[in-house]
Amino acid sequence: MTALLGGQVQAEWGYTTTAANHKDKVRMLAVSADNRHPLFPDVPTFKELGYDMTGGAYRGMAVPKDTPDDVTQKLSGIFQQINQNREFRQKMQDLGFVLIDVPYLKMADFMAQRRAEYEKVARGMGIIE
Repeated sequence: MTALLGGQVQAEWGYTTTAANHKDKVRMLAVSADNRHPLFPDVPTFKELGYDMTGGAYRGMAVPKDTPDDVTQKLSGIFQQINQNREFRQKMQDLGFVLIDVPYLKMADFMAQRRAEYEKVARGMGIIE
C-alpha cells in the first residue's frame, strides 16, 4: 500500500480492510469474496469477472492442544455468539472485514478444503509438485 500511495507501483493486492482505511485514496478493482462487500457495492467479485477465486485472511482463535473438547466447543459457541452480534458485525463490516463463522466441529473440513484449493493453485504455478 505504501508503494501504491507513493506512486512506485500502479496496483497492489490487499485486503478489504486496507481498502477501507484508504478508500479516499485508492480504487478497488475486485473483491475476493463470495459476495460484494457492503462498503464497496460497486466493486465486483472476482467470480463476477470470470475468475473462480475467493479467499482472504482467515483469523481464528486457538487453545492449547490438550484443552478438553467440551471446553473448546464451549469457546467456539461463545465466539459464534460474538460473531452473530449485530453491533459487532456492523463494526467489523465498517472496518472492511468479511466475517465468516466456522464452528470448531467444522474446522478440520474447512482447513482441508483451503489446503486443497491452495495446493491446486501452487501445483498449477509449478511451486510444488
